[in-house]
Amino acid sequence: MRWLVVVIVLGMALAQKPQVLIGTGGVGGVYFYYGTAVAEILNKAGVVQAQAMQSGGSIENLMLLRDRTDPARGVYYCGTVLPDAALMAYQGEPSLYAAVAPARDTTLENAVRSRGGKVPYHEGAVRYFRERGVWR
Repeated sequence: MRWLVVVIVLGMALAQKPQVLIGTGGVGGVYFYYGTAVAEILNKAGVVQAQAMQSGGSIENLMLLRDRTDPARGVYYCGTVLPDAALMAYQGEPSLYAAVAPARDTTLENAVRSRGGKVPYHEGAVRYFRERGVWR
């Protein structure tokens, strides 16, 4: 009887689908919708359990992929990444945050609402870059 319980528990553990977490950026942004659509496609295929997740954007998505993917547990991260960040990661740039953050600040500062005022930065991105000492 003990062997039967062991076999059932082992079988259940082996039957679990790998988990794929898709870093997207802020909720409500185009990349979040894109990541959600990709997760739905993967879930319908039935091979993995996929979920889109809010993130601080390209840099955080690359770091999640590098630091949190754990094949032994069946947990895999992927995410949307802009070309400049992908190229620097591919080339092994050591100060990825410092190089990308100022460029993103400039782009976002130029965005304004038609009724006036700047478009606010996403809270997750602000927190992420503050924690790394590159937010001005």
